[in-house]
Amino acid sequence: MKPAGKHIRAVFFEVDGGNEVQRNEPTDTYALRIILLHISQPHGQESEAAALKAKNQIEAVFSNLFFKKVGIRLTQVAPTDCGLALVFAEGG
Repeated sequence: MKPAGKHIRAVFFEVDGGNEVQRNEPTDTYALRIILLHISQPHGQESEAAALKAKNQIEAVFSNLFFKKVGIRLTQVAPTDCGLALVFAEGG
Protein backbone atom coordinates (compact mmCIF):
# COMPACT_ATOMS: atom_id res chain seq x y z
CA MET A 1 0.00 0.00 0.00
CA LYS A 2 2.87 2.39 0.64
CA PRO A 3 3.50 3.21 -3.06
CA ALA A 4 -0.15 4.28 -3.40
CA GLY A 5 0.33 6.91 -0.70
CA LYS A 6 1.40 9.64 -3.10
CA HIS A 7 -1.78 9.11 -5.13
CA ILE A 8 -4.43 8.59 -2.45
CA ARG A 9 -5.43 11.80 -0.68
CA ALA A 10 -7.96 10.44 1.79
CA VAL A 11 -9.50 7.21 3.03
CA PHE A 12 -13.07 7.22 4.34
CA PHE A 13 -14.74 4.45 6.31
CA GLU A 14 -18.46 3.80 6.62
CA VAL A 15 -19.63 1.20 9.12
CA ASP A 16 -23.06 -0.41 8.80
CA GLY A 17 -24.21 2.12 6.21
CA GLY A 18 -24.11 4.85 8.85
CA ASN A 19 -26.84 3.14 10.89
CA GLU A 20 -26.77 1.97 14.48
CA VAL A 21 -26.97 -1.81 14.40
CA GLN A 22 -27.60 -3.91 17.49
CA ARG A 23 -25.33 -6.89 17.81
CA ASN A 24 -26.43 -9.66 20.12
CA GLU A 25 -24.13 -12.51 19.20
CA PRO A 26 -20.35 -12.69 18.92
CA THR A 27 -20.87 -13.86 15.33
CA ASP A 28 -22.80 -10.71 14.33
CA THR A 29 -20.68 -8.89 11.77
CA TYR A 30 -19.95 -5.25 10.99
CA ALA A 31 -20.43 -4.09 7.39
CA LEU A 32 -17.57 -1.87 6.25
CA ARG A 33 -17.29 0.32 3.15
CA ILE A 34 -13.96 1.97 2.32
CA ILE A 35 -13.61 4.90 -0.08
CA LEU A 36 -10.14 5.64 -1.48
CA LEU A 37 -10.01 9.24 -2.72
CA HIS A 38 -7.23 9.51 -5.33
CA ILE A 39 -5.91 12.53 -7.20
CA SER A 40 -7.01 13.26 -10.74
CA GLN A 41 -4.26 15.69 -11.75
CA PRO A 42 -1.50 15.70 -12.84
CA HIS A 43 -1.18 11.89 -13.06
CA GLY A 44 -4.79 10.71 -13.20
CA GLN A 45 -4.28 7.34 -14.85
CA GLU A 46 -1.32 6.48 -12.63
CA SER A 47 -3.31 7.50 -9.55
CA GLU A 48 -6.32 5.47 -10.60
CA ALA A 49 -4.13 2.41 -11.18
CA ALA A 50 -2.53 2.86 -7.73
CA ALA A 51 -5.97 3.15 -6.11
CA LEU A 52 -7.19 0.00 -7.87
CA LYS A 53 -4.09 -1.88 -6.71
CA ALA A 54 -4.71 -0.66 -3.15
CA LYS A 55 -8.35 -1.77 -3.47
CA ASN A 56 -7.25 -5.29 -4.42
CA GLN A 57 -4.76 -5.43 -1.54
CA ILE A 58 -7.39 -4.28 0.97
CA GLU A 59 -9.91 -6.84 -0.29
CA ALA A 60 -7.32 -9.62 0.01
CA VAL A 61 -6.44 -8.65 3.58
CA PHE A 62 -10.08 -8.51 4.62
CA SER A 63 -11.06 -11.79 3.03
CA ASN A 64 -8.06 -13.61 4.51
CA LEU A 65 -7.90 -12.04 7.94
CA PHE A 66 -10.47 -9.64 9.28
CA PHE A 67 -13.72 -11.39 8.36
CA LYS A 68 -12.55 -14.70 9.77
CA LYS A 69 -11.04 -13.32 12.97
CA VAL A 70 -12.90 -10.11 13.84
CA GLY A 71 -16.27 -10.33 12.08
CA ILE A 72 -15.87 -7.36 9.76
CA ARG A 73 -17.60 -7.93 6.41
CA LEU A 74 -16.12 -5.70 3.71
CA THR A 75 -18.99 -4.59 1.50
CA GLN A 76 -17.12 -2.29 -0.89
CA VAL A 77 -13.77 -0.67 -1.59
CA ALA A 78 -14.43 2.26 -3.90
CA PRO A 79 -11.57 4.10 -5.59
CA THR A 80 -12.93 7.60 -6.31
CA ASP A 81 -11.41 10.53 -8.19
CA CYS A 82 -10.93 13.65 -5.99
CA GLY A 83 -12.31 15.93 -8.72
CA LEU A 84 -15.42 13.78 -9.14
CA ALA A 85 -15.97 13.60 -5.39
CA LEU A 86 -15.83 17.41 -5.18
CA VAL A 87 -18.53 17.72 -7.84
CA PHE A 88 -20.82 15.38 -5.88
CA ALA A 89 -20.09 17.17 -2.58
CA GLU A 90 -21.08 20.49 -4.16
CA GLY A 91 -24.32 19.01 -5.45
CA GLY A 92 -23.24 18.75 -9.11
